[in-house]
Parts: sequence; structure tokens; C-alpha cells
Amino acid sequence: MTIQEKEILKMKFGMAVMKRIEENKLIAKANKQKGKLDNVTIDSLRKLEASSGIPYASINQIVNGRKNPSFTTISALLEGLDLKLDEFFTGYYYKISDMELEKRLKSKKGK
Repeated sequence: MTIQEKEILKMKFGMAVMKRIEENKLIAKANKQKGKLDNVTIDSLRKLEASSGIPYASINQIVNGRKNPSFTTISALLEGLDLKLDEFFTGYYYKISDMELEKRLKSKKGK
């Protein structure tokens, strides 16, 4: 596997985690509008830190494609997001389009 392929995998994993968090933000907002108290929906990196036990700095590096997470870290993050491995990959990871990925990679190079 080339370095570029590894970078793509890291970026795509981070994007998939953020897609789940963004989805959860919408759920939390809808719950709030309905007057439902929602303290369990993981809608931020800080809440993911609390639910997964993974430090915020590490999560931030992972979602920005700067850190390659171990399988143990991946497992903890997915457990914190209340997702099974197959649900994460079929529902989020594999749904990231090449165009989304290219856009993200270009914005990363600009930084």
C-alpha cells in the first residue's frame, strides 16, 4: 500500500466519523425542538471523548486524517458512537464519494 493510499484511508475514516457526528447533531436538534431531554446522543468530539475513553486530541487528529488509529481505538470510537463495525462501514465509510474525498484532500493540502 502506498503512502497516498494510507492517507486516503485515514482521511476517509475521519470523514465517516464526522458524518455520524453530524447526523447525531441533527437528531439532537430535532429532539430539543420536540422538548425531549437528550444527554446521550454523541453530537460532538468532546462527547465522543467521554463515551469512548479516547482523548480529545487523538480524536481530533483522527477525524482530520492526521493520525492512523489502531484497531483498539477504532473499536472504542465505534462503541462510543453506538455503532457496530459493519454498520459504520456500510452506513458511513463506503458512502463517502470520491468527489467528497478529493475535496477534503485538496483542502488539507491548502493548510
